Amino acid sequence: MQPRWFSHFLRLISVGPVLRLLGLHPFENLHFRPAEMWIRELLLIEGNVRAADVLTPTFLQKVATVAGLDYQQLEKCQLSDLLSWRYQQALQPFCSTEIFIEPARRHAKSYVLAKFKQELAELVAWLWNGGSLWGAPEGLLSPQGNLGPVTAALRRLLQAGPPDMCVLPIFIAYDFMTVRRTRIFVDLAPPN
Repeated sequence: MQPRWFSHFLRLISVGPVLRLLGLHPFENLHFRPAEMWIRELLLIEGNVRAADVLTPTFLQKVATVAGLDYQQLEKCQLSDLLSWRYQQALQPFCSTEIFIEPARRHAKSYVLAKFKQELAELVAWLWNGGSLWGAPEGLLSPQGNLGPVTAALRRLLQAGPPDMCVLPIFIAYDFMTVRRTRIFVDLAPPN
């Protein structure tokens, strides 16, 4: 988000295809994501409908307040209009499908679940073909630095992966106390 000029420049570049070409396949959180991501996906599902027909009045009011616009004006916008730069800052906070009204909420949940299953199948196929993965199964860190619950993705990968698959637990710590270059410490546990 900061600096805004750099954020505006990066918005023009689609890095997803480049990351996938390099072999990076990030798993996205199924439940909490930036509102912009939810809206982009809903455009694929529902098409370019009127924003008020799929988004809750409470969410539209928040967007209007952050963007400095009149709520009635925003209500009449098409869904794709919300992807313009003027709404970018308002759509970055993480939220759930609660920003949608039914049946759009149900459609968004179904789409994300289908996408997750497809990505999981691609990762399992990669493992069966001798590939390796790096992942963080602990989920999200809390604002206090506590680990979140372990996600089910690791269990599903272990169940569907090849029987000779090896898991190598690692711990990465950053030394933020040094003045110059940040040091990174990597601890390896015995493979399982």
